[in-house]
Amino acid sequence: MRREIVYIGYTGGLGGEAMQMFELAAGVAAQGWRTTVVVPELEGLQKFLDAYRDRPNLTLKTAVIRFDTGAQNPLDVLKLMLPYRSTPILHLHTGDICLPRITLAMLDLLRPRRVFATIHSADAEMVPGSARARFWRQVAVRRIRRVICPSAHGKRTQEAYGLPADRVVTLRNGVETTRYAQGDGHKARETLGIGPDTPLILFASRLHPQKRPVDAVRAFGKVARTHPDVRFAMVGSGPLETEVRAAIDALPVGRDRVHLPGHQHNIPDWLAAATVWVLPSARENFSLAVIEALAAGCPIVSTHCQGNDEILSNGENALTVRVGDVEALGEAILHILNDADLRERLSAAGRQTAARFTRDAMVAGHLALYEEALTVPTHGDRP
Repeated sequence: MRREIVYIGYTGGLGGEAMQMFELAAGVAAQGWRTTVVVPELEGLQKFLDAYRDRPNLTLKTAVIRFDTGAQNPLDVLKLMLPYRSTPILHLHTGDICLPRITLAMLDLLRPRRVFATIHSADAEMVPGSARARFWRQVAVRRIRRVICPSAHGKRTQEAYGLPADRVVTLRNGVETTRYAQGDGHKARETLGIGPDTPLILFASRLHPQKRPVDAVRAFGKVARTHPDVRFAMVGSGPLETEVRAAIDALPVGRDRVHLPGHQHNIPDWLAAATVWVLPSARENFSLAVIEALAAGCPIVSTHCQGNDEILSNGENALTVRVGDVEALGEAILHILNDADLRERLSAAGRQTAARFTRDAMVAGHLALYEEALTVPTHGDRP
């Protein structure tokens, strides 16, 4: 059986699901599989297309893909999926809680050979027992060999929708940990115009309600009262930029010490520059940003929320606080700033944690599923 796979991504490129899919595809291609990635024709995905364009065995394509579950055109979906009906393995990725309805209907119509689906959301966005949830369960049971979730709570959510427990698999996200451990912090600090000894608090994520960036700004305001030398950088962009700027303007002190460099490509350099890395998320699935920060050895302050509770342990590899508790968030940042031994201990433990979530481990887990599927003949298989 030939080793060939097609990835189709229902993603806009703003979250971690696009990076995870491209990293997985590149890793599978590096193992000799003929690999194709198909993504929407969107500006937000261009950085991924540019970064992965020259990888061996990897073909990149764009197509008309509307990843909003209610906006799909059946003809567009037919044109998208028909060429891959006989591909040995078809792997669909979505940032939603399930695949779009028209895509599910097309799976029933075309009956591709071996289908996998990665669900990058763990939020219970569908009501169990609703018409949409029932349709998702029915088609998944008929047409999808494995539904893959990056977190244990994502798997539990899928089981709550009625998917059989043995049909849903938890495969953790993974990153190229050595890359994030080798950043040059001087480059990021030069961008900010600060020296090597200036304490730097770093927020490196989307300016999105899920990430609660305004909480990070307000926590910095508390730190700035007693630490006049500390700087705060927010690396990223998103829909809350206006709210973030308003929160900065409202700070009683330290407004001139907040930097908004926007989206940056050299994330390892920014992580290497951080004295404290902060992410006050309301929820996560299995955050790539957290793994990257752990791999870089950043002392982390984050929230004890779903997703984080599967990777961060308070007092061991991070300090965690309740979601929305800005006072505790600021106190945790101060604790790390004031304790060099704690910073060193959290940094070492973080690197040990990240070593369990490498890209190689993620790729190996997926390849095991693919190889297992190839041992089961389907109609039309050929050597």
